[in-house]
Amino acid sequence: KCDWSSDVCSSDLSSVVSAFKAVSGFIDKFSMFGGMFNPLSFAIQMVASSILSKAFAPSAPSQPTGSTEQPNPGNPQQLAPAGDNKLPVVYGTAYVGGIITDMSISSDNQDIYWIFSLCEVTNTETGGIPDTITFGNIYWGGKRCIFGSNGAVTGLLDESTGETQDITGYMDIYLFKNGSYSQINNPLNAISIMQTAGLVYTWNATKLMSNTAFAIVHLKYNSDKALTGLNQTRFQITNSRTAPGDCFLDYLSSERYGAAIPVANINTASLTALNTYSNASFTYTTYSGGTSTQPRFRFNGSLDTNLKIMQNIQAMADCCDCLVKYNEITGKWGVVTQTQIGRAHV
Repeated sequence: KCDWSSDVCSSDLSSVVSAFKAVSGFIDKFSMFGGMFNPLSFAIQMVASSILSKAFAPSAPSQPTGSTEQPNPGNPQQLAPAGDNKLPVVYGTAYVGGIITDMSISSDNQDIYWIFSLCEVTNTETGGIPDTITFGNIYWGGKRCIFGSNGAVTGLLDESTGETQDITGYMDIYLFKNGSYSQINNPLNAISIMQTAGLVYTWNATKLMSNTAFAIVHLKYNSDKALTGLNQTRFQITNSRTAPGDCFLDYLSSERYGAAIPVANINTASLTALNTYSNASFTYTTYSGGTSTQPRFRFNGSLDTNLKIMQNIQAMADCCDCLVKYNEITGKWGVVTQTQIGRAHV
């Protein structure tokens, strides 16, 4: 018998090779008659090939001494190729699923690391201070992640039943607000995490993830806890940019994900007027019958950058009761804002 730690058992391999040579010789002699396709000859070739394939197959992963868990070789996984991997733009608060843009696995097939790119970091192209990205609730397979220290996930809470599954030691989610060196819930940067010993593919210093909010999800295989592969993810993302006029200015001027309109060709006065209109408070009746006030408009949602730019601009306008306008005389883009006295700011 062969030990799993060795690639091929030499004594068995020599026997297999000898048998294959004998079978091959028999096939050659058998095929001399007529030179036509022979079902028996084809069947013998298939059997001999399968024997050799099994003999040269890679060995199963070894387990540490004393381990009671049986190694699981896993199933082949392939990510669909994408040359763009377009990320959403979040203004205010929204949930996003994330796009897997990189991954690595340990040599024993027991640990896997996924890179979830979540959204663009806004206000990074006009010389301003990048907007602040923060994280809220995170869901894995419909269950809310309960965090311990340094990004460790200690449990998965089923909010419909109130029950929490203990997964301590089997999952980590590391969060980054803007690039590989912007860690917020652990002391290690992304490059150090992706250089963990045992990974078959590691990052180097060029993997900066610039202008991107992202997460690294580490999963340790455990079939008893149903941690055997990728699951549905939801990340609650909050961008500090919420004022409609500010969001319009960012999206209209961005060359990376927006309309790439120079600021000089944007009617910023109309966007300031939109902010003034949106910041005005209004009174409403609460579900309990009382009254309360809040600003008229704030953006809380995400833009799908796979859509046409004008579709996103129109959606933004619909959300804050304004019209988008291009002035042919001044060559500037702006908005038409409603006012309480029925007039508009152009």
